[in-house]
Formats: sequence, C-alpha cells, structure tokens
Amino acid sequence: MGDLCSIGAYIGCENWPRSTSAHPYATNEHNLEAQATLNKSVTQAKADQAVVTAVPGCERLPSAIKRDGCFAGEIHAPCADVDRRRVRVVGVRKHWRRTHEHRAHHDNGNACGGFALQPARFEDIPDWTSVDLAPALTAFRRACEGRRQRDPTASLPGSGRYGGTVADWQPACNAAQSVAPGGERAFFEANFIPQMVRGTGEARLTAYYEPVIEARRVPDAVYSAPLVRRPGDMVTVDVAAFAEAYDNEALRGAPRALTGQINGTQVRPYPKRDSINPSPDQAFAWAHPVDVYNLQIQGSGRIAFPDGTQERAAFAAQNGYRWRSALGALRDSGQLQGGATWSNFRTWSDRNGAEATQHALNADPSYVFFQEERIDDPSAGPRGAAGVPLTPMGSIAVDPAFHPYGAVVFVDGEYNSQPFRHLLVAQDTGGAIRRGPLRGDVFFGSGSEAGRAAERMNAPARWWTLTPRGAPIS
Repeated sequence: MGDLCSIGAYIGCENWPRSTSAHPYATNEHNLEAQATLNKSVTQAKADQAVVTAVPGCERLPSAIKRDGCFAGEIHAPCADVDRRRVRVVGVRKHWRRTHEHRAHHDNGNACGGFALQPARFEDIPDWTSVDLAPALTAFRRACEGRRQRDPTASLPGSGRYGGTVADWQPACNAAQSVAPGGERAFFEANFIPQMVRGTGEARLTAYYEPVIEARRVPDAVYSAPLVRRPGDMVTVDVAAFAEAYDNEALRGAPRALTGQINGTQVRPYPKRDSINPSPDQAFAWAHPVDVYNLQIQGSGRIAFPDGTQERAAFAAQNGYRWRSALGALRDSGQLQGGATWSNFRTWSDRNGAEATQHALNADPSYVFFQEERIDDPSAGPRGAAGVPLTPMGSIAVDPAFHPYGAVVFVDGEYNSQPFRHLLVAQDTGGAIRRGPLRGDVFFGSGSEAGRAAERMNAPARWWTLTPRGAPIS
C-alpha cells in the first residue's frame, strides 16, 4: 500500500450507503472545503486500513480501506490532482452535486477511481485549427440518431462517469443537422467545452478495422472454422440491476454485467475457447481459422462468397473472458518468426495445419459469436457497442466504465513517427479496451488496406473530451 496523503478537497461519496445521504457532506448544495488527514496510526491487525480525522461534520463516518491512493469501501476521498490546478471530480452518485471543483494539494495524477476531468481551452488542443473534423461530425450525427428514441432524462448509453442526460446533448444534436461542409470546427466550438482527461490504467491507442474475408456456406479443408451464432444457453447477468435492487455497495463495485451459461438452476461462467464445441447448425458460414479469429479480434467483419455477394458477420456476444493474443503467445513461444502479424500467422497456420492452429488459438480464452446482417450502406462500418454504424477515422472504442457512448474525444498520439491527432466519437468497446480512461481503439475502416494501416497503430496518447455547454460534468 502506498503512503497515505493529506488533501484539501471535497470528500467524495461514491460508495457511501444511502443511509448517509442525510449527512451534511452528502447534500446537493454543499460547498465546504474539508481538510482531511489520512492517518496511518492503526493497529497492526488493521494495517491496511485508514481513518479520516479532523473533517468538520464527519464525526459519524466509518473508517475505510485505502488502496492505490484512493478509498474503497464505505467512503471515497478524491485523490489530489496536479499543481493545485482546479479540476472536476466525476463519478459521484446522485446524493452529490453533479460538479465538484476543488483545489488539490498533492500529485498522484487522478481522482478516486483513477479518473478526473480538468477544464481546458480549445487553444490547448494541439492542431485543433487544422485537424479534419468531418468524420467526427458524421459519427456524432449517427450517435444522435441512435439516441433519438431514448428517454431524454436517461443517461448516455454505457456506464461512463460523465456526460449528463440525453436531453443535455439534444441542442448540439439539433445544431449538427444543419452544419455545412467546412463549418465543423465552428460547430464544435459553439456547442462544447473541452476537458482534459486524466487517469490511471493503460494509456495507449491502437486501431482496428472491419476485415473482408472469403467464406463458404459449407465447410471444406480450407474453410474449416465456423462463424457461430450466439448460443441459446448463454445469459447475461445485469449486476448493476442487482446492486440497485439490493442496495448493495459490494455489487456496485463489481462489473456491470457478467456472461454465463445456464446449468440447471444455476448460472456458471461460460466455457473458455478450448471448451466451446458448436454444433454445425449453429454456424451460418465457414472460413479459414485465422480469418475467423481475426473477425473475433476486430469484433465483426464482412464475409464474401464465391457468387460475389457480401454479408456482415456482426458481433452478437462474447463468452466473458479477457482477450489474450494467440499471436503473441505463439510469438513468445518462439514458433512465430518475423513478428506477431496476421500474414505471418496465416503462413504458420497453412504450414502446420488445422489441429496445430486450433491449439495455438486456444491460448486465447475469449470467444466471439456473430449474427448475419445485410449491408445497407457500404460506406459505413459495422454497428459498434453503442448500436450505431462506425465511421472510419471518426469512431473510437473506449472503456465505457469511464467514457459514455456518444462522448466526443480528441486524442493526441503518434502514428508512423508522425503526430496522430483526431476528434472521435466513443461508439464501441472491446475486451482489450476496458483498461482505463486513456485506452482507445480507433476504427480505421474496412478492407485489407485499412487492416494494414491499423496494424501499425500502437502508441501512448493524451486525451480531451468535449462536453456540451450547459451540461453537468458528472
């Protein structure tokens, strides 16, 4: 456990039980700066605990467990941000005001939960005046269309820590419909306020694409791997619903949803890849094993048949396990020469055969199921987790525990030794992306050219998010 710190800040209450909502620090209009001394003078038997002292009005608060610079358990105390600058702490529950500004006294780079937004200006965003914003506007319009039937009082889709309600975004959505080419920058500046994103976790940008693979309706020696529909015995457990129903703080800290398999009267974890044996009637097409695995990594793809027709294999479900690269495991074992690329893996697979290929793929426990979809607009990508078509160079997959679907983010990274600066809309996620607020996967488009370009994207990046003017932050 790291050193405990002293902070001058509001005391956050993400995990306070509802019974404490009458506490003066849990009111909607509190505006009190507390001096909290996080004291390590605890007994040896409770060496991993801390107590909060010298906090006016907080005498009744219980002690809490502190981990990684934050509190977890009964209460949360926001960790300090950098250089005494004013930041907004996000992620508090409804007992608190939506925005809390505080001055921080210590630098640990984040707020509790590893996430904070710091007010910024458009002038702070590198190359803001020259970046092509047209793809982001297209993606934003699609996000607005996807929310059109949603309850205006509902939060944005996903479980992000900011963003407000659907109604908060409606003025910007209305204005977006009449923006002429060339007017994108003026639109975003008039309707949004930038916030710099700070947080912990994996700070990295990668890219993905929609593969186009050859497929068959019946298997043969080459096209031997099935594209499998979601099985009937798979269920999704909405943990968040149970947390609210039981008013259970432990469940609130768990993943929002779990994927399982019905086993009699119980729900068990769904089998790993090496234990999934689909029946022939579950498959709607067959392709090369490496191509099918590529589709599973990308989340969806187009399948081309010998008669010239194409369909989309769209994401339907995933078995719940964290992704582990089968290519990386094969490379680390010394069997894959020349790097963990798809072309090298395909060559290795063709040389070693189907059985060896399946054994190599089993290093990744994650397994993705698909559904057939007609391609109505060839220029649009597949539907992401937000339920709207992805836009090449306008959509990004994010960790929805921090960024809501529909959030507008600017990333400043590097690609081919050149700056990579783009405005993007959060419209997707993935098992390898749920690793913090600074982890993103940019959608590069469809086809082999987009795939070769996406394969070269891997770099750290800075993030900003644009929030609607007049909307609450948290």
